[in-house]
Amino acid sequence: MTIADSEKDTIRRIHERYQFRRKLASSGFSDVFRAKDTTTNTEVAIKMIRIDVTSSGAENERRTARFRREMALCRELSHANIVNVIDSGETVSGVLYIVFEYIEGPTLGTVLARQGSLSLARSIDLMAQVLEGLISAHEKGIIHRDLKPENIMIIPSGERECAKILDFGIASLIAREGEKQTKLTRTREFLGTPAFASPEQLRGDPVSIKSDLYSWGLLFLQCLTGKPPFGEASAAEIVHQQLASSPVPMPRALNDHPLGSILRWVTEKEAERRASNGSLVLKRLSDISMKGLPEKGGYFLDDAPQSISIGDDKAPKPITVSSRERRQMTVLGFSLGPPSIAHPDIAEVIDELFYDLIEKSVHLIEEMGGHISGNNDDRIVAYFGYPNASDIDARRAIKTALRLSAFIARRSAIMKEQNRIEMTHRIGVHTGMVTVRKGSDGQVRITGITPSTAGK
Repeated sequence: MTIADSEKDTIRRIHERYQFRRKLASSGFSDVFRAKDTTTNTEVAIKMIRIDVTSSGAENERRTARFRREMALCRELSHANIVNVIDSGETVSGVLYIVFEYIEGPTLGTVLARQGSLSLARSIDLMAQVLEGLISAHEKGIIHRDLKPENIMIIPSGERECAKILDFGIASLIAREGEKQTKLTRTREFLGTPAFASPEQLRGDPVSIKSDLYSWGLLFLQCLTGKPPFGEASAAEIVHQQLASSPVPMPRALNDHPLGSILRWVTEKEAERRASNGSLVLKRLSDISMKGLPEKGGYFLDDAPQSISIGDDKAPKPITVSSRERRQMTVLGFSLGPPSIAHPDIAEVIDELFYDLIEKSVHLIEEMGGHISGNNDDRIVAYFGYPNASDIDARRAIKTALRLSAFIARRSAIMKEQNRIEMTHRIGVHTGMVTVRKGSDGQVRITGITPSTAGK
């Protein structure tokens, strides 16, 4: 790319120390240029903020705050497997910039696109280096949040390649106890990259060291197999798979191997069960042997990958009732109003987040003992006192309604703050008589005025 005259004026104000050669890339609200550091006679990469005159003042202030945060975080980082920061500052006209070492070499994304899978030895070596870089950042309280093949540079270095982590642009600090994470990202930014982001990040929940380890595990799988972890799917389909309870798809050959155990540990969908210490993961990785893995010419053979199901494959519980029965129950009706979306271009992705919200609500109701009878995308009807009745059914239904309302309110607040999505919900509870009948198809149906009243 060539440098426009307006950009040259800004560049001249940065410092006479740097001789700008050409623009390397543009993304988001910043530009990256290749330049020469005249004091050391070395090549550098300079990242400069780009203010959009068409954006609101508040939006530009947020972008400036985020760039300042990146400047501060990058100054804290110093590791052989993280791109080195040489300088940073602000011009007299208020243009922020960061000077990085210039790296000659392809990204991991380019390498995988050209070669497909990497050899076992190369995959382990490069992923161990990436993990060492992450550990260094985590020790300083910094989470990357957007680890992906395009953010890993591969540099030839004698007989051994060197992996370097790039772009801490949406990184965040680990929240200390009692603190809230500062949010300076909006819309797409909170997602990171759906194919490599952790489920909690996709939901807009707080991220942690575990989130980076999840992304690292998906990167490792792609190095071994040469395939994206969730296949060549749309962003919405990937988000659906990421948020489903099904485990991350894993080659069957890894099932009984220690490497498979490590990758399952770091890619647990539930963050509570996921690895939380990069140093421990690195130690276990260094201790394992690759013996027993199917390979040819040093490359992992992925002949029979396990399929995953993104639906509910649980068999329905058998229910025995007479053909028609009248009984008292407490019914909980729950519905979500249609979301108001400020960015229609990500509506399909938001649909998956909306679906996940319904699924989590169903799980909460079932955990509290509710029997789900109706679930029509945005409306749930649950029965307390079926199939077995007790004298605390109404109390459990009310307690469930309170917990459900608090959960939806928290999640809605996150979606509003990070994605500008307005969402409403309605919960009703009613106790009364219902009719339980078994149809000719064997399905049990619960009908009556009571469920209709609860659902209004």
